Amino acid sequence: MSDGAVVPVSWKLRLSNPFAITVTTATIGLVLRLLHVAYTARMVVMGDSLGFEIHARNFVATWQSIGSGQFWSRLLDTIDQGSLQGVTYPAVQSLVYLVAGTGAHVPLAIVQCVFGAITIGLASATAWRMAGPFAGWITGFVTAWYAPLILTSGLVIAESSLICIQTVSIWCIVEALERPARSNPLRHISIWGATGGFFLGLLMLRPALQFTALILFVTALTGIAIQHVLMRSGNAPTLSSQVPTTRAWGTIAAVALGILVVAAPWFLTNALAFGNPVWSRTGNSWQQVYWGIHPPDRAWQPQDAPVPPKYGVESLPEAWNAGLRIQVRDLDYLDAAIDQFIQTPVQVAATMTNKLAGAWNYPWNPFAENAPVASSLMPALHHLLIAGSVIGLGTVWRRPVTGMVLAGALLATWLPFLAVNIDVRYEVTPAPVGAVLAGIAMSDLVAGVVAVAKRRPELRRHRRMILA
Repeated sequence: MSDGAVVPVSWKLRLSNPFAITVTTATIGLVLRLLHVAYTARMVVMGDSLGFEIHARNFVATWQSIGSGQFWSRLLDTIDQGSLQGVTYPAVQSLVYLVAGTGAHVPLAIVQCVFGAITIGLASATAWRMAGPFAGWITGFVTAWYAPLILTSGLVIAESSLICIQTVSIWCIVEALERPARSNPLRHISIWGATGGFFLGLLMLRPALQFTALILFVTALTGIAIQHVLMRSGNAPTLSSQVPTTRAWGTIAAVALGILVVAAPWFLTNALAFGNPVWSRTGNSWQQVYWGIHPPDRAWQPQDAPVPPKYGVESLPEAWNAGLRIQVRDLDYLDAAIDQFIQTPVQVAATMTNKLAGAWNYPWNPFAENAPVASSLMPALHHLLIAGSVIGLGTVWRRPVTGMVLAGALLATWLPFLAVNIDVRYEVTPAPVGAVLAGIAMSDLVAGVVAVAKRRPELRRHRRMILA
């Protein structure tokens, strides 16, 4: 062969290229989201969306006051007001408004479409890193066409940007654990792990997700222990992935360092400015969980801001009418939820079972929007996503460390929202993680079928020898 000869690249090799998988699936998802924004999205500003809109406009006024004597007081007041819902999304929203004009919802929706495309690409890249090209394609397809994820691009809600931040964090952590380190392993681990930790810290500024890091650390340590036991028992050949223990511990340390970059100024602000050195200064953090189980006979979500039983009233209006001086941020809903579990375990179990069934069914769409093209695939993809997630959880032992990290991410994103309304807003947070697990599960299934098919001639020979 001459030096100038061109070596043809097979389609199989092209389809297994991670760059091709990421770009193709992200592009498809971007087109679907732009179609939705152009033709069917309404950018409704009501309920939670109205709160985010107000916080974003407060941030805009704050940024415009930079250099004046009012900046720091405005910033603290904006943070104080926004902390009830989480400051990350309105801060991002305000940056769009600074460029495009306050209330510019169309540019905001376009930016959210780009966030959605990034989510798709990195989710497929995560699945590719863990289980190969087929897992990457499946994950990318599901996240690109899953209607609730598309609908968030046209809604003024935190999840439209937080799912992107969440996916970036998970992708970085998986890269730190699984990516081959050719030159400087220590630098490789620290850069990827710290970046993942930084984005994880930004995600946790949403009060309902403040315990995500704790859950991930616990599941990661559990994964390290499972891997150690399997390797000591001689089952190492059955593992699809083995993360060296030193790398696993190094990644945990790097992630903690990245979180500290966000946590240190956040704790200091809460301590010095507000006198409460905690991550979340509001009892609203676990409001969704409590609303979902108290009282258990009140449909999905009790109205009028329910109050924990220890106050002797059912809602904030009743509390105020009774002369109680309490606000939402004063209420500890996590303690109330635990008390409710203890007091009415059967009713709570029945309620949660009902909501799990509701999660399996087509989720309620409160804004009555339909994504072009993708909505027809919604029921099938929704069931594939849930079933694949469950099956994927059953196979995490084959990739103990990274698999348990994914399991922890799924748990952390499901916990706060499972107990409240099962609608498109609350389906989207765990969806990218579930899509990765589903892609891995389907990839393992196909690999198993192919392996059995390749062994058929050998099995036939053994059968003939036995029967002879």
